[in-house]
Amino acid sequence: VAEQLVGKLLMDKALYVVSGEAVLRAFGEENAVPFNEAMCEGDASADIFGGEFVSLRVKSLETTEKEYRNRVLLPLEPFFALPKKLRFVFGADMFCAVNLLTLAAFLAKKGYRGETAAYILNDETDLAGGYSVFENITENAWSCYEKLLLSGQMPDKPPAFFGKENAARYLDYKNGGKIAAYIAAHRGEDGLLAGLMSRFADYGLGDRQYLKLIK
Repeated sequence: VAEQLVGKLLMDKALYVVSGEAVLRAFGEENAVPFNEAMCEGDASADIFGGEFVSLRVKSLETTEKEYRNRVLLPLEPFFALPKKLRFVFGADMFCAVNLLTLAAFLAKKGYRGETAAYILNDETDLAGGYSVFENITENAWSCYEKLLLSGQMPDKPPAFFGKENAARYLDYKNGGKIAAYIAAHRGEDGLLAGLMSRFADYGLGDRQYLKLIK
């Protein structure tokens, strides 16, 4: 998949934004930029990537403003330049979907008129696997971001790349639903973390999120 998309990049001169450092290594730093966030964790604001947003994200991720700017915002500078063609490579799980929604909502609020397409990988850990393509990802992105991340409500019409399934997973995660119930039922058992990652793979959460919930 990476070879196919990089080849396409060389033809269409688009900027690729990918879901993190692991995917970035497959593309090469000259061909793509990473979005090193975890937007399903903590709080967000309407001023995406602005001062209030950064303050909330720093608190949510338990980091410093300097570290956040260096790790998250600095690599995104080519994206902030709003090139005419943007491509996004993210997983299909809730974690990746919420990150991509944030980027799409930012573009929508900016009134971006360029060309967008998202390549949603069936399995983010298997770049040789299949993927689906969604164009015009800014459509309904801001209203979904506002309803879901800012108000904690189910959006009326999520973007096609996002879907109501990921919206439901996000609300379940934020409201202490299935994952919290599973932890309570299996507290203290060996292999709890592995069980969570296997059972709730569609949520796309990592060790950090699960250990925080267990604690």
